[in-house]
Amino acid sequence: MRRKMHIGVRGRLWLAFGVISLLPVLATLVAWLAFNTAMVRIETVARDRLPQIEVALQLNAQGERLVGLGMSMVAASSAEARMPLIAQFEAEQAEALRLIAALEAGGTAPIAVRNIKTYLEDLVRNLASVDAANHSAMDADTRLAQSMTKVEMLLSQISSTALQTMDGRSDTQAIAAYARELSLVGRALQLLKNGDSIDNLKGDSNKIIEKLNNNINNLNHQEKLKFEIILNKLKMVLTEDPFELQRTRFFDIEDRQLLLASNHSQAQYIRREIKNFVDDARAKVDEATDEVNNAVMLGMRSMLFLAVGALIFAAALGFFLC
Repeated sequence: MRRKMHIGVRGRLWLAFGVISLLPVLATLVAWLAFNTAMVRIETVARDRLPQIEVALQLNAQGERLVGLGMSMVAASSAEARMPLIAQFEAEQAEALRLIAALEAGGTAPIAVRNIKTYLEDLVRNLASVDAANHSAMDADTRLAQSMTKVEMLLSQISSTALQTMDGRSDTQAIAAYARELSLVGRALQLLKNGDSIDNLKGDSNKIIEKLNNNINNLNHQEKLKFEIILNKLKMVLTEDPFELQRTRFFDIEDRQLLLASNHSQAQYIRREIKNFVDDARAKVDEATDEVNNAVMLGMRSMLFLAVGALIFAAALGFFLC
């Protein structure tokens, strides 16, 4: 028969001390693995996620600054006032592009970065179009004001010339009356709030000028010559067509409003894309935090389990030795 293996008291003591010593080593090993996993996740969050969230929030603020500068460019009353704003806008645009490049370098999803970049480019392009439309409207407004000032001055000369030659004659009275009517048409043109009545005013103006011209042609040669000089100057001023200048101004204002509405949409798109990215990054940070917590809890549970196991084993071994 096979002999049973017999372990003496000394062997049992060595075995007990060995197992009890081994259990803390195993607990430490498990805890170390768990904590190492936790540290890796913490390092990933600190190195990748948090900087990307910070860059995204900076980009969001940068987009708001670009929109604000664009509005200031639109509100600028002169080219001199717009120049420093344009320079600041270009600097802010360059900073926005740098932030986008930082997102790309940080490993952000290419689609998210591409969407943000596209919306930003559309925003910048629209702001440039708004500035051009605003500049064109301001230019048309200035030219219209200058043209109407010249028209008013020439109509005043026609009226004063008619009064000088007026001796109860109906033809000179009619010339003065037509000059006043034409002046009223010019004032109505400047006071228009939209372009709906421009064609009507232009038609009225052409009829009045035709009547004015017919009455002047009925004068004698000397009187006619006085009026023709002024009338020719008036026709030359009207070649710039103040009615079309006003129409262009309204078109530019309408385009500007449409572009401003589009800019608002583009800004909303940028906010939405950045919010989605930030929310996703924060979700991943929360996920990593949960993993860290789980790893810590695993390490603590493992150490506690092995410690309890060591106590139970020690108690069992003590009972066995007795």
